[in-house]
Amino acid sequence: MIHLKRIVSICSLLFFAQTLFAQNTDFDNYRSQQSRAFQNFVSEQDRRFSDFLRKEWKQIDLQDAEGVLEDKPEQLPSFLPVDEAEEISNEAPEAPQEVEAPQVITLPVPPPPPPVQLSIPRHVPPSGFPLTEVELFGTKHSVVYFDVFSSTRIQRLSNETIADYWLALAGSPYKTAVDDIRAIAEKFKWNDWATSVFVRRYAEAIVADENSQIALTWFMLNKLGYTVHVGYQGNKLVIIAPATTKVYAVPRYTMDGSTLAFYMMDYLNKNASGIRSIHTYAAEDITHENTLELHIRQNPLLDPNIVQKRVRFATLDRMVEADLRFDRNRVDFLATYPQTDLTVFFNAPVSPVFEESVRLALEPLLEGKSQGEQLNILLRFVQTGFEYKTDTQQFSRQRFMTPDEIMFYPYSDCDDRAILFSYLVKTLLGLEVVGLEYSTHVATAVLADRSLAGDRVTHNGKSYLVCDPTYIMADYGMTMPQFKNERPSIITVF
Repeated sequence: MIHLKRIVSICSLLFFAQTLFAQNTDFDNYRSQQSRAFQNFVSEQDRRFSDFLRKEWKQIDLQDAEGVLEDKPEQLPSFLPVDEAEEISNEAPEAPQEVEAPQVITLPVPPPPPPVQLSIPRHVPPSGFPLTEVELFGTKHSVVYFDVFSSTRIQRLSNETIADYWLALAGSPYKTAVDDIRAIAEKFKWNDWATSVFVRRYAEAIVADENSQIALTWFMLNKLGYTVHVGYQGNKLVIIAPATTKVYAVPRYTMDGSTLAFYMMDYLNKNASGIRSIHTYAAEDITHENTLELHIRQNPLLDPNIVQKRVRFATLDRMVEADLRFDRNRVDFLATYPQTDLTVFFNAPVSPVFEESVRLALEPLLEGKSQGEQLNILLRFVQTGFEYKTDTQQFSRQRFMTPDEIMFYPYSDCDDRAILFSYLVKTLLGLEVVGLEYSTHVATAVLADRSLAGDRVTHNGKSYLVCDPTYIMADYGMTMPQFKNERPSIITVF
């Protein structure tokens, strides 16, 4: 009897196992069917897009690049009080006199950065896939790729060959590589521009010829969710993309049916100089949601490359020397940046190491001083601590710089100094500040105490005190004479 019960129990277990196996098999089949249905849906999207690419493309004449500011003065005035100027002009020339050298105080060297700044998290790619190594601004990343990315080339440019290229990559397991790149971008806090530069470097690591690099960059950025088009002229393929802010100094166009300008950005198109017209496909429904966002909302995580620089500047009563630090890898990142609206650079964060060193250098000088004295100390730091040259003189083109870059390059001009000064006012004094954009000049204005006399501008019902970090030795409230009667545009600083 007991033996019979065991047999029944065993049979019951076998039946249960068989039923469970059948259920699991049904579930696996269902999951497989759903997966195939999803793949068919994606493939249908890609097929329709490929069919769209095969339609006749338009010949588009590119518009001339827009400029940012008119040419700035090569020599800037230094402030000299009127009574002193009159007194000097009425006096006979005097023999040269030996004057006492100003007192120079060297501030202590900042301590080494805290350990948290010396390391950043590492990305671990999914296992079981081929990897390629991509370096971006001093940090190396291992990223998933597939042979089809390197074996698929575009030999002769036409809308047909470009459509074929899209289909070839769309039939690959590209999604794993796209997800890997997206994970890296999120982990390292990259904005859209840093991500697009990384994808361009990724393409360079996989294929050698320029057109295939452009094509792979185009495909991957689209799969990452960005609106990025391609066009061609002769045997040159180029990337064209809209952005959330204007982009200057590069060819552009606005196609029928779209209110957005498409830009042929320099870094994404390294060999496209001289192109003035392209064949491209028509813009479809495009919103700002999938265009390149050029604002830098947070600090990208980069392996630090700390550089120290000694800055000598005047204060209210003496000369001071201070050793400041900045991140060279941050400078390299910003060197790729397109010329875009000043608001992007006024609101870009600085590297943690620069902020730490500037606090150590300047906070002791500000301690115990009135608000007016503090503003003048910061003005003297920017006015006298850095050599002046226009962007045309230094770079042969217009270029806006953030504080880390001002530390690296030998010269800076008015917009760079305004950006640095606004950062110092926000960070060290906690005061609200705006940028002032004149026709050929950039300065700032601070929401300072109303008791401080001087030139002011009104914005949103608030009175801001003019502070010009390029008007050498000028105090707060002083506007350069040539801009006294000009109404500047306001640059919002968050």
